Amino acid sequence: MARPATTSAAGRADGKSSVRSAAISGQQTLAQVPPAQRRRLAFMLVPLGIALLVAGLAPVVADSSTSLTVVGALVAVLALGILAVAHGLHRSARRDDALRAEAELDATLMAMAGSCDTHGSDCGGSHATGPCGEDCGECGVDDCAVKSLPRR
Repeated sequence: MARPATTSAAGRADGKSSVRSAAISGQQTLAQVPPAQRRRLAFMLVPLGIALLVAGLAPVVADSSTSLTVVGALVAVLALGILAVAHGLHRSARRDDALRAEAELDATLMAMAGSCDTHGSDCGGSHATGPCGEDCGECGVDDCAVKSLPRR
């Protein structure tokens, strides 16, 4: 009996999901969590990671039996993993905050500059005039946002 082909997240019919689609799915899932909650979770994981790191390194540094040293090293590696997750959560929250702030700045600049009204000109191109009556450019250049900024 033939096994039916399953479609993966990437749309392939080979029964395997691609690494890239899993990464994109993880980013979309992480984006659903607000940055403040990600930052709070990161700050909660840091003390746990540091405590495990200290507990794991203690037998490695001290003169201990081989089995205790191996267990300590494994605990230290686990602690480093937890600290890496905390760092990633904090970094993604910081990136999302920066993107949101940039979007707000862009919206503010667009609101201040207004939109250009384009109409025909003598040179055959378009001539744009901003809401304040200033010339935004000639022959198709409509850079109102830059033209409306104050000059030194």
